Amino acid sequence: MSTPGTPAFEALIQSAREMTKAGRSADAEVLWRRVLDQAPGHTEAVLALGMASITRGDPARAVEILQSSAGRNPMQELYIALAQKQLGNSDAEVAAVTRALDLDPYFFPALLHKGMLLERRGKHRSAAKVFRDVLKIMPPRDHAPRVTIDRVVVQREAWRIPAGDMTFADEKTESGRFLAARRW
Repeated sequence: MSTPGTPAFEALIQSAREMTKAGRSADAEVLWRRVLDQAPGHTEAVLALGMASITRGDPARAVEILQSSAGRNPMQELYIALAQKQLGNSDAEVAAVTRALDLDPYFFPALLHKGMLLERRGKHRSAAKVFRDVLKIMPPRDHAPRVTIDRVVVQREAWRIPAGDMTFADEKTESGRFLAARRW
């Protein structure tokens, strides 16, 4: 048994991460449980075991694990919301999403979940407002993918290209620009 903060404990965490990344979920769960045994409430272990329970279809166990940690973070609350959704407890799901957004009002995954939750409850205008807010806080990047939630297209695909990269803009004729843009 290793003590939190020691190299052996850090190696245990790293091994658990590697097992998770490699898709060896059963082995990863064993290691994350050992981490929790040695450091009760360890945030990463709580999140990993909570998500594993949700994935395995055991949302009640996920809620139990996720609520065992004294510290709270938005992702933990979002996982609780996902588990409550699987349990069919929409009031507890709303409460968990609200707690996540109380902790971080700009937490993108919780905002998306809130929008989908409102949509599922038939509150389409409120959902549209949340999705609009999500699009406002999305960081600008060169490529924005199409965002589809259920059957609603929330954002169309968009590209941002620096003007200096568009050498075809220097073409003198419209047909020349068109052909150069196609080649580009």
